[in-house]
Formats: sequence, structure tokens, C-alpha cells
Amino acid sequence: MAITRELVKSVRGGISENPYFSIARLAEDLHAPEADIVISLPLSMRVRASVDELGALWRELPTWQPLRVTMTPMPVLSGTGPVICRGTLDKSLQDDNVLGQYVPDITALQRRGIGSAWFITNALLSEESYSLRLYDNRGRRLLSVFLCMDKHGRPYPESLEAFEKSRKRFGVRPTPKMHCKGCGKCTCGGR
Repeated sequence: MAITRELVKSVRGGISENPYFSIARLAEDLHAPEADIVISLPLSMRVRASVDELGALWRELPTWQPLRVTMTPMPVLSGTGPVICRGTLDKSLQDDNVLGQYVPDITALQRRGIGSAWFITNALLSEESYSLRLYDNRGRRLLSVFLCMDKHGRPYPESLEAFEKSRKRFGVRPTPKMHCKGCGKCTCGGR
């Protein structure tokens, strides 16, 4: 699906109706790939990550802990990375293919074809959510890495600081030429 003015309007309208939206639910409701929904989010909610530097970014993930890692759909991978999550997992998320403490080796994901990666900040389940999401070349989500929250529903300060540092280091800010304005001629490099 192309990024059209109508899609951007629908996504932003959906966010206005429900500020605690789910990207996956919006994609399902609008019959669009998740990556297209992400590209249609306001710039304040998304920063494209450099796919070329994912190896270096992956090595920084332990500084984000505690984390919650999910994969969609659940792939068969030959091994997982180190345990980098501390804290308890939300049992209600088990149906979302929660890998919990394990982060797959980045090379296994790269073999599946990573089309785009995004740092995303949005309200989810009445709280602010911070994540890194990887999408394949068709806009389908491969993996999400979320910062875990404390008992008050806020990210741990050290985790948030590390996330922000990674976003600054590996984030690719759009130039005016790249910026998606819903014109249907988007070159923001989302996929």
C-alpha cells in the first residue's frame, strides 16, 4: 500500500479518537501494513533507525534493560541472544509472542530481510510506550523491543536515558525532501 493523504488522515484521525492506540490494531482496521501506519504517524512519534547500523544498535540493547521483546509471527530461529531483561513479564501479553528476556541474533533477522527499523514513542494502554520495531520489506513487523515499565507505569530512568541515547545515535531524521506529508510521493525511506 502506498502512503497516501487518505492513509495519513485516517491514521491521525484514529490517534485523535484513541490516543492510547495500538499500531497493530490501526493496521488491521485500515487494511495496511504496519510499516505504512508507522510512516503515517506524526514525526514526534517516530524516528527511522539506520538499518545499516543495526549490528551496532543491537550491541547497545543491554543498556536499555529491562526490556520486553516480541516477535510477529513467531519464527523458528537458530538460537537466541543473551538474557537482557530483568523484571517480570506482563502475562496478558503472552499471546503476542513474547520472547521475554531473549533477543534473537541480529543476523538471523537480517537473513529474513529487514526493510525498515523505527524508534517509536506512543501512548499505549494509558501509558507512554517506547519501542524499537523492525519491519520486513513488505511492511510486516518482525520484532519489537519495548522498554519495561516500573510499578507506576513509567520507564525506568536509566532505560529511558539509554533508549534516547540510541535514538539520537542511530536515528535518521527526515530531511524536507524525505518528509512524508501524505502526498502519495513519499520518499521518507520507510521501506
